[in-house]
Amino acid sequence: MPGVSAIDFYLYFNGDIIQADGAQTGDLLSGAFTDVNITDNSVNFSAVSTTAINGNGTMAAISMSIPSNTAPGSYDLYIAVGDVYDAGLLPLSVSGGTFKVTVLEEQHTPEVQNFTVNSGACGSYTQGDEFSVTFTSDYVHDLGTVDLVTEYDNTLLELTGVTLGSALTSSQSALWATNSRTPGYIRTSYIAPYGVSGALNPLITYSFRVKANTDDLAVITLEAQNVCDTDRVSMNGSNAAAVVTLYQNVPAPVYPKIILTVTEDTEDSATVSVTAEEETNLAAGDFTVTFDNTYLTCTEARGCGTGMVVSNIKNDSGKVTFSFIYDGGLTADTEICRLTFAKNSTIHVDSSFNADIDITGKSLVNDDLNAITVDYISAETEIFAHELIHHDAKAPTCTEIGWDAYDTCSRCDYTTYAELPALSHDLIHHDAKAPTCTESGWNAYDTCSRCDYTTYAELPALGHDLIHNDAKDPT
Repeated sequence: MPGVSAIDFYLYFNGDIIQADGAQTGDLLSGAFTDVNITDNSVNFSAVSTTAINGNGTMAAISMSIPSNTAPGSYDLYIAVGDVYDAGLLPLSVSGGTFKVTVLEEQHTPEVQNFTVNSGACGSYTQGDEFSVTFTSDYVHDLGTVDLVTEYDNTLLELTGVTLGSALTSSQSALWATNSRTPGYIRTSYIAPYGVSGALNPLITYSFRVKANTDDLAVITLEAQNVCDTDRVSMNGSNAAAVVTLYQNVPAPVYPKIILTVTEDTEDSATVSVTAEEETNLAAGDFTVTFDNTYLTCTEARGCGTGMVVSNIKNDSGKVTFSFIYDGGLTADTEICRLTFAKNSTIHVDSSFNADIDITGKSLVNDDLNAITVDYISAETEIFAHELIHHDAKAPTCTEIGWDAYDTCSRCDYTTYAELPALSHDLIHHDAKAPTCTESGWNAYDTCSRCDYTTYAELPALGHDLIHNDAKDPT
């Protein structure tokens, strides 16, 4: 466009077919003053530039749309040019033109449904552990068939079960079969003649047992193949993977043992043997035996004829310490110390229970004076509940003791008996009464208000003290 300073043009179209949605200035008019006016069937575009518009380029970009129900065919658009002036404001002759827009028939691409699978959360396991991995599927519509193909490392895992989700198995006339004969490979084929719709949670669950004792990752993959709806229209299948962490179970080291054994256990006492296994080759060591001094009292700790034992009984803190020395080291399972405990019969327990007796040691060496590590095995002795006999209460009297209701044990001297002292007499004093000639009397005396105690002693009547008078005849 040579030296244009102003231009006015129109784009006309069939407004029943085409709609103008907007217009923008093109690069050729980037420095010009522009104005756009859009109507139902036209777009008017005006531009004025103080510097001449020169060259080739886009003057305007107009966005247009056609309704989806427009019939296929060619539709005309017209460009009409109005006033055009050059830089000297002289009119220029610029022609318009006609072009067509072709509307094609709409092409319908069938929608392909996605069948997406996801894996559930996994954890960490070791040899012998059993676990399950569940796969799920997002919403699916009218699922007709699917093959669920799963692979896993059969050197790490052993398959123990396959469970298809209830939404699949409950579908009317559904059929399915699982082939897991090939280690590490599982194929479950499923057909639902009437279709399955909805979220499949669970889709399928696999149960495994860990075979390998190793630190590793076990990957279980699932791929959905041959996925179709009931019209045999294919769906986009997908795959998922579950990762299980395996950790090695390192066996705890096995050490020779120092063992406590209750060799005699009665209601009143317990005898405990301390034995060192042959594999200790024990030559010396210091040991501490602890117990609950609420229920137990150690009465003796002595050697058993092999080596030397020096012991110290500390019942106030519930422990016995002893040192063992044997030149040459033990070469067989050997009892090195024997302890005797008395059981506290003055404490009542509602039910029998086992009281722990534990042992620990330090500075243990073998025949070569090398330090040795051992396991310590504790023992238990039964603390018996009393076999109670109930005794009714007896109230004290003035002269005899009494007691509240109490219990005794038929097996030991346990008792809750508590004596109530005699009350003594509650005395009432009575004054003396002298006897007369015809009535008895008494000295002052006391009686008890609670019983028949009395100091009363009767004084007999005095009788008459007669004086004789001679007779006198009447006159």
